[in-house]
Amino acid sequence: MKTDCLLILNHEIKNALNGIIGYTELLLKTNLNSEQEKYLENININSLKLLHNINNILDYYKLINDQITNEPEDCNILLLINEIISLFHNIDKEKKINIIIEEYVEIVYIDKEKLLQIIFSLILIFLEDNKNKINIKISKQKTNIIITIYSEIIFKYSKTIYNHLKFLKKEKLNNILSNDLVDLSISYMLCDFLNINLNYNISSSSPYISSFILDIPYNKNIIYKDLKILVVDDNLNNLKLLEDI
Repeated sequence: MKTDCLLILNHEIKNALNGIIGYTELLLKTNLNSEQEKYLENININSLKLLHNINNILDYYKLINDQITNEPEDCNILLLINEIISLFHNIDKEKKINIIIEEYVEIVYIDKEKLLQIIFSLILIFLEDNKNKINIKISKQKTNIIITIYSEIIFKYSKTIYNHLKFLKKEKLNNILSNDLVDLSISYMLCDFLNINLNYNISSSSPYISSFILDIPYNKNIIYKDLKILVVDDNLNNLKLLEDI
């Protein structure tokens, strides 16, 4: 009953929040003075972070109550990462996130929304204690795709991340909402659920380069042409937003 209530509440909150984010982004494309633009950007930043926190909380409760589902689909990794970068551009226009493609992989068969949530969370961890640019490298092995997210980071904070992930791999931690690395804890649980291997490396010399490494199994590329898309929403206001977009 408690979980059902949470799911209903989550749906209603996210509906309203998606409307706020959508209309804020449309407003930012209109003619504004510098003060109005600054206020709208702050609304957008806080709305995106709130949406991310709501998704994290929902994922956490679904995971510990065995109610989470795996909904794989053909996912274009490059488009997914560009989508993530555009979200971060709305949060911090000065933050530079580079994509490095060692070997092109077009389609991965995976739950796209959960993978987006994982990568978004791992980048957020770097942003907490890091003002340098972030790199995302895509490479391929025989049956796996490797996504490496790396950046310079303060060694003390990097060791904290390393030790926390090591602890997560040893223990099935349920009470994660009380610790400082909630994003990492939920990312690890989601990776475990999706059969993704998540590792973390720290370089041995300064400047310290920290790396999250996602090892993802994938199917062969499937290319679809002439797709038609049906967009569905049970909220009339959001339908109008989609029409305006």
